[in-house]
Amino acid sequence: MGLRRATCYGGSGVESSPTLAFFVDRSAGSWWAKHTCAKCWYAPEAHAPDVAAKPHLNGVTKHEFIEHHGMETDDYYCGCKGWD
Repeated sequence: MGLRRATCYGGSGVESSPTLAFFVDRSAGSWWAKHTCAKCWYAPEAHAPDVAAKPHLNGVTKHEFIEHHGMETDDYYCGCKGWD
């Protein structure tokens, strides 16, 4: 298995590292995966009974929170759109 990659929102990719600007680890078991539903991509809080009674904005029907399996690449920002 090769080294994990990170992809910039603008499209470029590099070796994944937590030192990258605005780095988000999206691997299985990461904070991101544990707080992103695999079915609707909403946070666990969106699945609480009082919130789950309302329809999700993306049209997904009410369901239990399912931890995300992770993504193939992480996210970061390379500065391609400027820094200000």
